Amino acid sequence: MLTQGQSFGELALINKDGKRNARITCESETYLGVICKYDYDSCLEKIEIEHQTKLIEFIKSIPYFSNMSKGGILKIVKSLTNVKCSKGQNITKENFKKISNGSNDYVYFVLKGEFAAF
Repeated sequence: MLTQGQSFGELALINKDGKRNARITCESETYLGVICKYDYDSCLEKIEIEHQTKLIEFIKSIPYFSNMSKGGILKIVKSLTNVKCSKGQNITKENFKKISNGSNDYVYFVLKGEFAAF
């Protein structure tokens, strides 16, 4: 059941074939906000640029990277993958391997929140 604030149809805008995968039936009188693909893509691009700008500033704030070129920082930003960890979650070698597809060849940056290291 979709309710206020939820959306549908975005997959048809993202997929190249534009195919719709769901049939939507109103369960009550409903008012929709509708946006065309061009405007939707423009909004997503603005959101991505804002997100990327925040990550660039974050990476530049790390002393090790503070003198790195903009191109180098941008390469790091484009390589970052966000991983959400829950409060109280133990981060063990096994959990890191799940996050990083079994590899130990990763470094982790705390983007938000706090971790305790023992």
